[in-house]
Amino acid sequence: MFFLLKDKISNLPGVGPKVQEKLQNLGIFSVLDLIHYYPRKWDDLSLILPINKLRPQTKTTIKACITSISQYRTKQKNLLITTALLNDQSGNIQAIWFNQPYLMKSLQKGETYSFSGKANLWQGKLSLSNPIFELESVSPLHTGRIVQIYSETAGLTSKLIRKLIKYLLPTIRKIEDPLPQNVSTENKLINFSDALENVHFPASQKLLEQAKTRLSFDEIFLIQLSLLFAKLNWDNEKSIPIKKSDALKSLKQKIDFELTKSQIKSIKEILSDLRSKEKP
Repeated sequence: MFFLLKDKISNLPGVGPKVQEKLQNLGIFSVLDLIHYYPRKWDDLSLILPINKLRPQTKTTIKACITSISQYRTKQKNLLITTALLNDQSGNIQAIWFNQPYLMKSLQKGETYSFSGKANLWQGKLSLSNPIFELESVSPLHTGRIVQIYSETAGLTSKLIRKLIKYLLPTIRKIEDPLPQNVSTENKLINFSDALENVHFPASQKLLEQAKTRLSFDEIFLIQLSLLFAKLNWDNEKSIPIKKSDALKSLKQKIDFELTKSQIKSIKEILSDLRSKEKP
């Protein structure tokens, strides 16, 4: 599926009136706006381990089958807790989620998923706490990779934004590079479309850093270019000359000290500029 940069955000699959309104609250009105809605951070969940290799406080991903799933409420704090027993060829581990009632419909016993998050001790046992999950895939979106995190608004999650930007990858790959090739080569910059793709979906930490460098360079380059154009326009404009030949004499009369040769020279240069039709 291919979209034009000027297409409205409502053209994307899954963007109804409610989602469209939430995107617009973030300043996203078009495909171009969404492409330039960069992540605020990235979580490296690319380390995939068997269950028996998990260690506490390490962000990682496992691929495991759900052998059982249940839900209950605690008596003291009335927390809704969902637990699932996960199994791979190396062993078992429990996953725990808090106050997420929809999980009983989202997760299916007997299915294999990718689970990403930190392993922590829960009631004396190593468990995955609130892991992100998705069905096992050769092209994961939310797990098993460097996952981008966006600034969010109520009812609009990074998970949904990732899904929407995924639709735009064919469009991103067709965007022409605005920089001349010699500028990119001289500054050792990656292609613009590669930078856009890897800032949203980094293939590696190295490519993510190269993407951030390229996009930062473009931002500074455009600022410098706009300042240069402003200066050229300024130089081409005519100013109103201020003619006051006795300004230096008047100044000397108002101060109670003797001006140095350098000060007199500087004042004469300023007065010369003021009398000129050209802008300094």
